[in-house]
Formats: sequence, C-alpha cells, structure tokens
Amino acid sequence: MKKFCKMLGLNLLYILAYFAIFKSVVYLWYDVLKNNAIIGEWVSENQLGLVVLNDVCAIPIFAVLIYLVKKQSILEVTQVKRINIRSAALSTLTGIGMGIFLVNFLGLTFIKQISKFSELIEYIYDSNLLVFAGFVIIGTFFKEMLFRGLIFNELSKAMPLIFAILLDAIIYGALFFNFDPPLTIFGILGNIVVILVYFTTKTLWAPYIAQATNNICVYFILNVSGDFFEGFRVLGLILSTAIIGIALFLLYSNKQRSNFIQDSKSLTN
Repeated sequence: MKKFCKMLGLNLLYILAYFAIFKSVVYLWYDVLKNNAIIGEWVSENQLGLVVLNDVCAIPIFAVLIYLVKKQSILEVTQVKRINIRSAALSTLTGIGMGIFLVNFLGLTFIKQISKFSELIEYIYDSNLLVFAGFVIIGTFFKEMLFRGLIFNELSKAMPLIFAILLDAIIYGALFFNFDPPLTIFGILGNIVVILVYFTTKTLWAPYIAQATNNICVYFILNVSGDFFEGFRVLGLILSTAIIGIALFLLYSNKQRSNFIQDSKSLTN
C-alpha cells in the first residue's frame, strides 16, 4: 500500500507540474508572443513552436523537481544511458514501421473523414522544417523522459507490468491529445509499442530513437518522397505491422539473451 501511495503521489506531482508549465507557456505563446510586433506573425504561422517552447522550459524545471524529490539526476532516474548498436538499429526499425503504419492509417478513407486526424497531421507535419526539427529533437526527448522515464517507471514499481503499460499509455493518450476520444485511442495504441521498446532495452534512448524515426519517416513521406502507398493502404498496414512485430520480437529476444548472459556470469562468480 505504501508503494502504491508513493507511486500515486509522484505521478500526480509529475502531471500537475506538466499542466502548470503547459498552461503558462500557452499564455506566453498566445497572449504575449503572438501579439509581439516583431515575431507575432511567425508565431501565428508556426503553432508547433508552442510544443517546442513548452518542452524547452519543462526539461530544466523537471530536472530541478526530480533532484529535490529524489536527490538524483533526472538522467539517472529516467535511465538515459548507453544503448548498444543492435538495440539502436531495432529501435530505428520500429520507428520506420510506426511511420509507415501512421501514414497508411491516416490515409484510410474513413479516417480522413475524422477532422481531428487531419488537423493533427497539418499541425505537426506541415510545420516549418526548423520548428519540426526542434519538435523531433527536444519534444521527443521530453515526452519520453516524462511518460516513460518518470510516469511508467513509477507505475511499474507498484503494479503488474501489463497494468503499468496500459495505464501509462492511457495517461499519455489523454494528456498529449487533450482527452479527444479518437486521438486518445490512437495515441494509446502507439504508446504501447514505445513502452515495449523502453521495457526491453532499459534505456531511454531506445524509445527516443523509435519516436524520432517515426516522426522523420512520416515527414519525409508526406513532404519529400510523396505518399508511395497511395492505393495500397491495406498492404502498407500489413507491412508496417510486420516490421513492428519483428523488431519488437528481436528486441525481446535480445533482452532475454542479455539476461541469460548476466545470470551465467553471476553463477560463475
């Protein structure tokens, strides 16, 4: 019970801090920067910059918060540690699969009719390249730090893994997509994949690579190469699901092999 209460208290603290920072940045963005004579027009045309600014502000604030609460570096708490080449490659493969899946899913006729999805695509992937780069580099890092490194880690300490994965995915979907039902459900499904990447590698760099690759892949298909899956949506969904499944299986196998090697070393010492 004590472990559960500690988890609940810390996660409430993280979520409240997230909301406090976000609401403050929203006020700064819309009521101050947008009305500025010099940069106001640029701010209006680059709404994704709001997310980047929020994450730039949030990372140092959370670093201080974690140190005050846990007396540890946020990098240590969230497991920002070295990733091996195999895990990095498989995380990249997972991200490619997610990107292909996203393009094909959002290209389905009945999904196109849901305006929220079209707005999401326009909001993120029609942005200025520099702003999008900031979103991928900074935004992805903070998102993984918060939802995987902090919230999921606390959940997994107090409940069975399957419940921790599902609850973290629900929290992510609700917070990141502002409780909008279709987007929240979509966010939950994608988040489960990313959590599995984190769980099998035990380093925050793995889900970061997967998410960053996912976003870059979607941006490239929509803005550079052209949607080469047009007319082959079902095939694209099958292909991408297979890629994700194979990558996750190999990551899990890699984890099992690493555990076996560690156990063998422990027995010989």
